[in-house]
Amino acid sequence: TLYFSLRRNATDSNLMYSAHHAYEQSFQRYNLAKFPCNLKRLQASYEKLIEICIITC
Repeated sequence: TLYFSLRRNATDSNLMYSAHHAYEQSFQRYNLAKFPCNLKRLQASYEKLIEICIITC
């Protein structure tokens, strides 16, 4: 069961990274022209949200 949980955690991390990367790509394409000054702040809050998700998992 330990091996399984380790493998599940690795899969979750990969999924989290993929979702984050896809979000970054679409967000930058859609909003970069409109909100360049808010980009960094929103990215920081999004990264904090991901940290919280990782900690609680």
